[in-house]
Amino acid sequence: MTAKKGHRRWGYIVQLPNKSKRFEASFIGPDRVRHYAPTTFTLRDSAEGWLANERAFIERCAMTGEAWATPKQRVAQATAQSITLSEYSRVWIEHRNVKESARKGYESLRDGVICPGVGDMPLRSLTSDTIRA
Repeated sequence: MTAKKGHRRWGYIVQLPNKSKRFEASFIGPDRVRHYAPTTFTLRDSAEGWLANERAFIERCAMTGEAWATPKQRVAQATAQSITLSEYSRVWIEHRNVKESARKGYESLRDGVICPGVGDMPLRSLTSDTIRA
């Protein structure tokens, strides 16, 4: 089956209606849900490239038996690999709805015990053995 002129065989690219002239790319994944690129693109060719990479990734996962992850999951995983325990703990404490005395206790524990030992380690590399040590 051939695609109609101007139509894609796999994935979707739309030009956003605002004045930015940017392109949004998406596709229907193996889970039968539409997934969007984590960013918009200034060039249609860039959106095409992202879709081509996503399709290749899906096919590679199918051939190797590797579990497929959505683009959003992969971005979150990459972020988790780069965020350190120190950064995470700072944000975690900020978002707790606790009294000021409890907050100061958390910060004291973080600054005095946790961060000097493992604060600079990425979250993904922490293991229970590392924490116990």
